[in-house]
Amino acid sequence: MPLPQHTGVTHTTRTHQLEIFAHRGLSLDSPENTLASFKAVEAYEGAWVEIDIHTTADGVAVISHDPTLDRVAGVPGKIAAMSFEQLQEIDLPGGHKVPTLLQALQGFPHLSFNIDMKDYASARTVPQVLGQIDNPGRVRITSFSERTRRRAYKELRALGLEKIVPLGASEILMGLIYISSWFGPRAWTRLAPLVHRHLPAADALQIPESYELLGRTWNILTPALLKTAHVNGYKVHVWTVDEPSCMRRLFNMGVNGIVSNRIDILEGVRRGYTA
Repeated sequence: MPLPQHTGVTHTTRTHQLEIFAHRGLSLDSPENTLASFKAVEAYEGAWVEIDIHTTADGVAVISHDPTLDRVAGVPGKIAAMSFEQLQEIDLPGGHKVPTLLQALQGFPHLSFNIDMKDYASARTVPQVLGQIDNPGRVRITSFSERTRRRAYKELRALGLEKIVPLGASEILMGLIYISSWFGPRAWTRLAPLVHRHLPAADALQIPESYELLGRTWNILTPALLKTAHVNGYKVHVWTVDEPSCMRRLFNMGVNGIVSNRIDILEGVRRGYTA
C-alpha cells in the first residue's frame, strides 16, 4: 500500500478507523471522474470513490461534477441538453470519455461509491442504475437538494432498496443538526422524530470544515457538532482535504471520514503514519 511521498515518516498510534474518499477518483495520472481515475483507487483497501452525477437528455446517468464540459474538455453545452451518443463524441484530456454510472459500478464491483446527485433528474436515474447491479449496499447516495434526496428515496423504496442503500444528509438536515448542536448533543435526539416525519433519515453528515456565508466564515465542524452527530448515530465526513497536517488534525479530532484529492497521502494518515 503506497505511503505518503515525503520523508521523515514516523509511526503513531491509531485511535479509530478512518474511511478515505477519493474525490472524483484519484486524478494524479488521469482526468477526474474517469474510469482510469477510479482504477487508481483500487490500490487502497476499503477506499470509497466520491463521484458526481448528471443526467443526459435521453436519461443516462453520467459521471461529471459540472453541468457542462467547459472546464474539463473546453466544450460548451449542458450535459442535460446532450444525448449520451453526443456526449461520447467528446474527448477528455488523454482521450478519456465521460463514463456512465453503470459502467463505473459494473466495472469496479469491489469499490464503494459515494454518489452526489447534482441534478433533479438523477433522483430517478441513479436508483434505476442501482436496481441493475449486484450489492447496491456498497453505494451511498446524497444531494445538497432535499427535493432531489426525497425523490431518490421514493425511487429506492419503489425498488425495495430503501433499507439497503444509505442516504447522506442534505443541507437542510445538516443545518438542523448544526443548530441543534448549540444546545447540547441530546437536543437532536428530541428533534429528530419530528424532522424524520418530513425528511428521509441519513447515515452520515458530509461537510466542509467551514463555510463562507453573509461575508463571514462559519465553522461548521465543531466539537459540539461532532459529539451531537456521534451520540445520535451519524458518521461525520469532511471535504475536501489535501494538506497532511489538516488530515492528521481531523483524524485526531475523531471524524469518521475524509474526502481528498490525495488519498495516496491520506492513506498514510489512516495507517498511523505522519510526517
